[in-house]
Amino acid sequence: MREKIKKLPYKKKIFYSYLLLVAFFAAGTVAYVAQQVSERAQRSAEYMNQSNSQLQLALEMIEENADRLKYLHFSDDEMYSILVRRKENFTDQELAEADAYMQKCLAQETDLDNYILRATIKTADGRIYQSLVGEQDNYLQRMESIAFGEEWKEKNRELYTGVYSAEINMIPYSLVTIITPIYDIADDEPLGMLYIDWDFGRMKERLDSIQKSGNSVSQFAILSETEVMYHSADNGEENYPLKLDASELYPQLAQMTETGQKERNLEIAERGCMVCAAYDGKTGWILMQYEETAALISEILPDMVKLAGLSILALTAMFAISICFAGNVSRPVQLLSSVMGQMGNKNDQEVALIDERENIWEDEMGMLISSYNAMAKRINENIIQSYVAELNQKRTELKMLQFQINPHFLYNALNTISSIAILENVEYIPEIANSLSDMFRYNIKGRNIVTVGEELEQLKNYLKIQSIRFPDRFQIEIDIPQELLGCAIIKFVLQPVVENSIHHGFVKKRRKDRLKILAHREDEALLLTVEDDGVGIEPEQVKRMNKRFEQENTADTLGEDAKSIGLSNVNARLRNYYGAAGGIRVESRLGEYTRIILKLCAEQGETSELIV
Repeated sequence: MREKIKKLPYKKKIFYSYLLLVAFFAAGTVAYVAQQVSERAQRSAEYMNQSNSQLQLALEMIEENADRLKYLHFSDDEMYSILVRRKENFTDQELAEADAYMQKCLAQETDLDNYILRATIKTADGRIYQSLVGEQDNYLQRMESIAFGEEWKEKNRELYTGVYSAEINMIPYSLVTIITPIYDIADDEPLGMLYIDWDFGRMKERLDSIQKSGNSVSQFAILSETEVMYHSADNGEENYPLKLDASELYPQLAQMTETGQKERNLEIAERGCMVCAAYDGKTGWILMQYEETAALISEILPDMVKLAGLSILALTAMFAISICFAGNVSRPVQLLSSVMGQMGNKNDQEVALIDERENIWEDEMGMLISSYNAMAKRINENIIQSYVAELNQKRTELKMLQFQINPHFLYNALNTISSIAILENVEYIPEIANSLSDMFRYNIKGRNIVTVGEELEQLKNYLKIQSIRFPDRFQIEIDIPQELLGCAIIKFVLQPVVENSIHHGFVKKRRKDRLKILAHREDEALLLTVEDDGVGIEPEQVKRMNKRFEQENTADTLGEDAKSIGLSNVNARLRNYYGAAGGIRVESRLGEYTRIILKLCAEQGETSELIV
């Protein structure tokens, strides 16, 4: 894929980049819309939870007013004595007086609350007391049928009926009745049953007014286990109200409230909705606020349409600008690519130049074409110089072949001298001549990579000549492990270092000098050490030497005019062959010793013919 993209024309790359930008923009737009919907849903959920809390507070206030009736006999001694007294202990006049007193007390309490229409007490011995005088038999039969079969072991148990229609004093109402027993503190048996009728129609009106006063589009409902007791969408203002099913919704909402989950996405009548629920412990009802997901989206849809329109305009403008820009950029690029492509088809020919008079660009592309022409001119000059250098190299090779005659002549001459000295019995001359002869033969061999053992034999020839020249002046110690003698190294690195020690380290001494030649391995490195007990080197000079060896340019040392074969020459050759892993390091203490450490790679194997 990457290779295909690289081969695409510049215009197509810009076009595909634009498509990629559109894709990123679309993904960003979707993410932004999702974020806005999420934030809108969060705000709606907060509002619905607050609304549920307010409605639940209003419901609790109505419940508290009903509780006053439930515990009224504890605060009224006369009522208490009437309820605990058996019917047979009353005279007819006392029964009438008790009925009048109970009606007055119940009426006073119901008048204090606009939502309580009627309160009725039926004692255990069958006496009936009501706040309003009316039909009793049908009403009580209905309430008793509802309460029948219920367990009333808990003294605070309350039972709320569903919503039903009934007439009180010829006026129709929508009612909910609270059924609860009345107990004496000292007795576990109830004194009777209390029936409190709520005006649920008035409660609906209040709920409607609370719902209308809010700015949200959410709807509110009250659900019992068996029915939808109230639904704000049923007030006629909603065009297509959702049909709520209590048997389906109540278990799901109950699970929400039990787990402490305040909001949740549910499907109601095949429509996605966000639902908030609160549970009322006394009534067992669930207060539910919900808002359709489509309404959430439609609320922010106008802003999204505006944003999409502006974005499309911006992208269209960007596309037009990109096409114009691509044309202006691709034309000089194609011209430059065409000219540069011809370079690969020409062998050792001059590079073509671009006529800047016909193709005038004053921007970066113009600078690029000018730079190309300058580069092409330099390449053409280098081609000419390369031809000249190749001719010079061939001339140099011819001269080197001629110069090889001289070392061979000297080698043969030294062998002749050695033979004559042996015949004439001249002392030392054969040894010197043989050592020099071996050194010449070692140097004129074509191989430039040798073993440590071969380099050591070459060094011994040099030390033999120096020992004859300066008898009893040197004490030589060579400590190189047998396994390191086969390591391959570049030729002629030990002799220049030893020569440096003899010429500079022992120059001011008159006692017998000691020279050590050591070798050891450190991981993959081979370290050759030449140590003398000469005059040593100043510390500052040692720092300068090591710094120069680390930064030394091999081209400066190994050029045609380089005639020195000292430490710098050896260091340059080591770095040239081994790279940064090779080189020389100097250690010295003034008046005590100087140690030259050569770092090479410990390579085993056959020697090569590479020129170093």
